[in-house]
Amino acid sequence: MRAVFSNISSNMFWFQWGCRIENTSVFSSFFKISFTKSDNLDLDSKNIDTSFSMLCRKPDNSIFLAQKSSCCSQRVIFFFLLLFLSAQIYSQGFNEQIYNAYISGNMEQWKEVMNEMQSTIDLVKSEDLTYDLVIAQYGYIGFKINAGEKDEAKKYIRFIEDNLDFLENTYPDPAKIHAIRGAVQGYKVGLNAYKALFFGRKAFTENNVAMELSPDDPQVWMEKGNIELFKPEIFNPDSREAAKIYSKSIRLYEADRANLKYNWLYLNTLINLATAHITSGDYAAANLVYEKLLKHEPALKWVKDEVYPAFKRKHGF
Repeated sequence: MRAVFSNISSNMFWFQWGCRIENTSVFSSFFKISFTKSDNLDLDSKNIDTSFSMLCRKPDNSIFLAQKSSCCSQRVIFFFLLLFLSAQIYSQGFNEQIYNAYISGNMEQWKEVMNEMQSTIDLVKSEDLTYDLVIAQYGYIGFKINAGEKDEAKKYIRFIEDNLDFLENTYPDPAKIHAIRGAVQGYKVGLNAYKALFFGRKAFTENNVAMELSPDDPQVWMEKGNIELFKPEIFNPDSREAAKIYSKSIRLYEADRANLKYNWLYLNTLINLATAHITSGDYAAANLVYEKLLKHEPALKWVKDEVYPAFKRKHGF
């Protein structure tokens, strides 16, 4: 992968990167559902008995009345438990795939995996999986902006905002939703430079709300650092202040080691910290961050093979 550090300008808030996931078909073979959309399941209070009946079939596939049988109720409970558990399993699997894509620098299948995530969400309506899709879309939009594919980026901004609207009143961690909304406003600055003041202020507002809701959330601090480092010149970016903010985010991530598993956002925060040090001219500090990054994840191919060697050649390390 060509790792691209965006030239810090009035159009872009954060480090852009691209990657693709190895070709897989993770959803289609997991389990088969024994009813179709024609079953018209409706589990509201008026139709619960009928819905139970529809889920109970004889071997010849004909529908028989269950009449509130405990057997049928157990099947319904088991079915929805299966959907819930499958969502959790898929969430873990997708996170691992995205992480591996990030460290290997492989983007070709990223869109396909997002489609698989959406297909799973359409079935199980999982808030956690929807949030994971939001994070995947967040990365995809950044890649497309950096690649100059503005129409595709704008299309996915609509998608991510629809998902954020769904999560806003249901996701148990609203600070993360506001943090991502702020990042999306930053993307809009990159896509609409003439509206930088408008979208930039919205980015600040969303991040401030997130910070008030969860002042110890590392992701909220990460996005605050992104805003400080990559905001347009009209807002007076401060790379030294950004470095302090990123350092705070990293300490919070590292306070709970569970935060680091398959977490490409943690890696990206370290990369942005190095970028902040480079921008402020503190090359020794940037070198230490790169060393820490590669010690934590030696398989981070595009940093190990491209970014870090180029940095060492340029700055004499």
